[in-house]
Amino acid sequence: MLSMENGKKASIFLILKVLQEYSDEDRYLTYEDISNKIKDVYKMKIERKSIGTSIQLLEDLG
Repeated sequence: MLSMENGKKASIFLILKVLQEYSDEDRYLTYEDISNKIKDVYKMKIERKSIGTSIQLLEDLG
């Protein structure tokens, strides 16, 4: 099982991976879409609030 710190790191990576694989300029994903995709594909639960925080971090990093 992932530790809390490793879980956070994994969630940022999984969010980025889902965005890269399942969205583009014409196909956007809601926070719920991202959460469901991660749950279905990677069997990991991520809260909506965490998704927003992670996306902001990814945007800040460029």
